[in-house]
Amino acid sequence: MKTYFYLSLLLLFPLTLWANNEPEHAAVKGSLKGKLIDPTTSEPIPYATISLQQEEKNITGGISDESGNFVIKNISKGKYEVLFQFMGYETHQLTLDFVKGSMNINLGEVGLSPSKKLLEEVTVEGQRVKIEQQLGKKVVNITAELAAGHTNISDVLQQVPDINIDGEGNISLRGDSNVRVLIDNKPTQLSPAEALKSLPPNLVERVDVITNPSAKYDPEGISGIINIITKKNRIQGFNGMVRGGVGTGDKYNGGMNFNYRVGKFNVFAEANFSKERWNHERGFERTFEESGAFLKQDQEIFRNQGFQQYKGGLDYFIDSVNTLSGYYQYFKWESTSNQPFTQSLEQAGLPTIFRNGKGFSENMNEGNQFDLNYRREIKDGYLETDLWYMDGHGFFNSANTQKDETGGVVSQNNNNLFTFNIFVPTLDFSKNISEKAKIELGYKGEYTDAFSNSTNNNGEENVDFGYDYYDMISAVYTTFSTQIKNMEVQAGLRAEHALQQGTIQLSEGDTPFTNEYFSLFPTLSLQQKLGEKANLGFSYSRRVRRPNIDEIAPFEVYENPQNIQRGNPDLKPSFTNSMELSYGYRPEKFTISTSAYVRLGNDIIRSYSFFEEESQANVTTSQNLGSVETYGVSVSGDVNITKWWNLSGGIDLTHIDFNDTTYTIPNRPDLNLSAKLNATFMLPWNLKIIANGNYDGNNYGLQNVSNPFYAMSMTVSKDILEKKGNISFRAQNLIYSGWSNNVYGLGFHEENYWNSENPVFYLNFSYRFGNMKARGRKRSIHTQKSL
Repeated sequence: MKTYFYLSLLLLFPLTLWANNEPEHAAVKGSLKGKLIDPTTSEPIPYATISLQQEEKNITGGISDESGNFVIKNISKGKYEVLFQFMGYETHQLTLDFVKGSMNINLGEVGLSPSKKLLEEVTVEGQRVKIEQQLGKKVVNITAELAAGHTNISDVLQQVPDINIDGEGNISLRGDSNVRVLIDNKPTQLSPAEALKSLPPNLVERVDVITNPSAKYDPEGISGIINIITKKNRIQGFNGMVRGGVGTGDKYNGGMNFNYRVGKFNVFAEANFSKERWNHERGFERTFEESGAFLKQDQEIFRNQGFQQYKGGLDYFIDSVNTLSGYYQYFKWESTSNQPFTQSLEQAGLPTIFRNGKGFSENMNEGNQFDLNYRREIKDGYLETDLWYMDGHGFFNSANTQKDETGGVVSQNNNNLFTFNIFVPTLDFSKNISEKAKIELGYKGEYTDAFSNSTNNNGEENVDFGYDYYDMISAVYTTFSTQIKNMEVQAGLRAEHALQQGTIQLSEGDTPFTNEYFSLFPTLSLQQKLGEKANLGFSYSRRVRRPNIDEIAPFEVYENPQNIQRGNPDLKPSFTNSMELSYGYRPEKFTISTSAYVRLGNDIIRSYSFFEEESQANVTTSQNLGSVETYGVSVSGDVNITKWWNLSGGIDLTHIDFNDTTYTIPNRPDLNLSAKLNATFMLPWNLKIIANGNYDGNNYGLQNVSNPFYAMSMTVSKDILEKKGNISFRAQNLIYSGWSNNVYGLGFHEENYWNSENPVFYLNFSYRFGNMKARGRKRSIHTQKSL
């Protein structure tokens, strides 16, 4: 692990030398000074960029101070084009000649004209649409209407077309749960459900739904990538926000963030927490095919969960073209659950056995993240390198006890400890090679080192095992983008070498395993403009589904004595070809986006369940199955009925065909349906009423069919304190059907149900403070990395 870290540091060293190695010139003794002002208000313009260029190449430059003054020294003799640039203003350009006798130039006051074009764009941004179709991705802007009343981004995504989240927080995209969730282009050690529930929506700028990512992105995720982009403050001076909320049934959340931008430095920090208690009900009715036995269980779940996160960082603007950034983040997720249940077992010719029991589980995931980023602006492009590291540890413990009428006791417990280290170095280069063409090159590594130690006890003996795991993925990519008349074209290729290896430590000895492969991942995106309001697009990508650490480990984890999870070390990666045809239309009052897509996969990884006679329990494991064909159509839109009434939503129809006769369910439905509808009413006195509803029809997987589900929530939101504050009241799951499904496992049939606490009422408050006026110009930082 350390070797790869030091090798990656070597990437930074020559780049830093190159970045600061300015070309030599003749006598270095000139200077340029002056003061930048807004001629319409006579106010100074702080932190604007001044660049001195020769033949369109940056030679030197500087930044104006808080009073608008600037001084640039050590200017070589010669003629320069001087550019004054500032967000919200037109670029001002002068030609200056530094010659003998005129090496020190004082320009006095220099006025920059406000940009009418940019001001118009800012006005539109305030009314931005919720969903935009861009080249290769769908962008979901987290507007005030989408975020109103919500305490985490998981609830917000319930409103987004193509995305489905079940009762336990598990996420799927266009009918497939193999979706990769990133936060600011970075992986997370938390599960997708935990990660989404830990992120407040008012810290999120947008969510990129990327069903066919370019070669710049990691190809992991059969259905695509959900990339959550948090807000980056670009406002001068000191500013920030505090928030807090409370919900019925002991639910609390809060947080704060601030940003201070002065001179060449930008300092930022944030802290967030949540603490919630949830009551759920779940149960199953299981019929065993061979014996005809019938097992029924009803269970209550009392869960307490909490999250805390602290982050702080610094951006240092070295000069007009070089930026160094870094941050540190601490996170901790905790959850405990008490699960009392009743159970009955009916068997032919035998009296019914009744049992009472109690389950208990607890888990904790704690870690640290570090990031160091260096970016250099070059002519018509940039060079950027990033080093990201995360370490952590945690545990998952569970215990179950059952008592029958005679006093007999059946018990089981499982204890798991784990540690992990993840290191991700990236290097990206982008260059416009002409007015309409761009090339990108990059490298990404992802190195994971993890260890777990577990103990199982089934009531008779302890079984100890260890698992030492290492994962190394190295990739290089290139993309080429161009514009041919009204068509944007982007083609790319990613080459990836992956190595998974580990050691299974059992009492009878150690067993090593290795999984290694090399593969190419081509991508293609086309987008044709059809006039000013419409576009037609096509995209293709090759995707991979890698088995994760939990799926590979061949150990048994008891959910309870009747349900066992078991890993499979023989799993291999599966590959999928994904194609999509899209159409977008955006006149003045509404937008519409449609897509037709096809996914063709081989050796697809799927979990399946079977009844095991030896353990008298249902076992769930994973296996490489045959091919899978997915076809679908997605339609989403946003329409302003009137100035005060907006509707948005979408419908997704998906058909999945598993070409496997051993594990698939009988008489499965032909079509999955998912629909979302959101209504916003803009009322006087800065008052908004937002209603959200979603419906899922029969949905099927390999062995299960989910029954229809529906829910509706409503929020009342009001801006207060001169619009710096907001207070909202939300009724979540005001109408709620609960979840249920049928599982057709090998040797049994099971009906499941899950009911979450409903309705839940939330009261939330937020307040923004400090300078809220965007005055300064800030170069792009924390930009998209290769993934």
